[in-house]
Amino acid sequence: MTDDGQAWQQDQIVRAFIRTGRAMRRYLKDTIADVSGGMTAWWVLRHLDHTGPQPQVEMARDIGVESSALTARLAQMESEGLITRQPDPEDKRRMVVALTEAGEAVRRGHRESAEDDLAALLAGADTWDLDALRRVILVIQHNLRVLGTDPEERGGGRGRAKRAGFGGGGSDDPDDAGIDEHSAVRRDG
Repeated sequence: MTDDGQAWQQDQIVRAFIRTGRAMRRYLKDTIADVSGGMTAWWVLRHLDHTGPQPQVEMARDIGVESSALTARLAQMESEGLITRQPDPEDKRRMVVALTEAGEAVRRGHRESAEDDLAALLAGADTWDLDALRRVILVIQHNLRVLGTDPEERGGGRGRAKRAGFGGGGSDDPDDAGIDEHSAVRRDG
């Protein structure tokens, strides 16, 4: 049980996350308005630029887009010559997605402005602030999974059955979520 002051603080944090997420999405959407395919195409280009070729299923999970929506967007991007999709040599049922030279050129054209935009969003936060924020977000994502709501999936309920111990998925061990002693939120001042 929390006291009223702590409950109010927690409520304000949740509201701030929601408002900030919405505002960041609008801001980023405006900055990439000229990218055909919008936000999803931009994330695909950005992701492949960082990872190199990747199986489509893994990319959908990594960028947090439903597989069916990603398939349609990738078909559009492939028809525009930005990506290729080839059968995975190890598993022909899977498709591996890769940037083409044209896709790399589009990404290069947006890289500098995107980096400037992200730097502007994070201006005033030092490295420790950003590391602490990342750790807090990882802890919240882990806790969402334990409570039965995957932060990467759209929809999804509150997972009361999973919280009560009915139903699979989710360990309550932070080590299972990739949270280690370096991911704990710093508590000293």
